[in-house]
Amino acid sequence: AEDKSETNIGFELSGDNIEEATNVPEKEKTALLESFTEYMESFNAEDPERYMNTISKNPEGFNYDAEKVKVEETFNDFNTIRTADNITIIEYDKSQAQVFSNIHTSFEQMDTGAKLEQNGRQVTVFVKEDGRGLVSSVYYIGETTESQRIPQT
Repeated sequence: AEDKSETNIGFELSGDNIEEATNVPEKEKTALLESFTEYMESFNAEDPERYMNTISKNPEGFNYDAEKVKVEETFNDFNTIRTADNITIIEYDKSQAQVFSNIHTSFEQMDTGAKLEQNGRQVTVFVKEDGRGLVSSVYYIGETTESQRIPQT
């Protein structure tokens, strides 16, 4: 998702010191990690409706309708797999939670077979809507210096 928000994220997108928030109730931690897992798995399933069900209807960092169009185009044009490790809740309060992860993305353009691998660091900001944690904004920094245009969703 394209970032247009003013949210203060709980760490810098550089450096190695990622600290887990200590104030997250266990039930909320489990629910947030399940929401993050569904966000990742729905993207990898290339199911636009399922993926958009993980996105806030009122996102802070991007436009919901534009995200839907972008995701549908990405799923039509690319085989894409994203994996995450070092998944850590770094900030939490009753209004939002910030989940850090190292993301590996593999793109293959269907028309040409061109492939691109990219690693990066991401903070996914979740808000509560209808009792569920939904993605409101995404902060991502790629660790590669690829000059090719890469879809960011």
